Amino acid sequence: MQQQTMDALIENELQEGEQLLWFDRPSAKSSLPRMNVFLILCLVFGVIGLVLLAIAGILAFSVAGRAGSAASLALLIIGIVFLFTTILFGIFAVVFKFSPKNLVYAITDQRVMIIRTGNLLTVDSYGKADIGPIRRSERPDGSGDIIFTVSRFPYSYGYGGYGYSGYNYGTYGNYNLSLSSSGRLLGIQNARTVERILRQTLK
Repeated sequence: MQQQTMDALIENELQEGEQLLWFDRPSAKSSLPRMNVFLILCLVFGVIGLVLLAIAGILAFSVAGRAGSAASLALLIIGIVFLFTTILFGIFAVVFKFSPKNLVYAITDQRVMIIRTGNLLTVDSYGKADIGPIRRSERPDGSGDIIFTVSRFPYSYGYGGYGYSGYNYGTYGNYNLSLSSSGRLLGIQNARTVERILRQTLK
């Protein structure tokens, strides 16, 4: 996303009197570790699935009787499951490869915004009442991730529809929270500085 386009996008979201303190988009490198994990899993599961299908075919033609047919059918089913899982891992790898291009993060004096662009522009806004415990994961170069929990499901609005987060729950400290409702600023530069802005402004 070009800088001028990103500036205009943020400017359109600011309310009257709202001051922008920081904005950025995740680095493309932030998705590489997760994408590589899924690519490796895709390769491993794909090889296992193909081997199981090959063994099933050999058993079907070389071993006569009910036992051979049962073993061949079992291996065939397991092999298909592995190949189906391979397809899922491949989809996840593609999602992690392209998702940073569609994200913009911003912190104002009133809220945190996570903006997703594309066919539908979606904005998740988190005010002071929504910010819970904050966790920073920092890399040696100063970049990192900031995860903050929320006290309610965020309200997402977009041009063309309205949506609410799902109900897949996870645990963070003493908070039982939806994973999709926890704010995430992933792959940002100067994570420590951004965390300081978040704490001083909204905590």
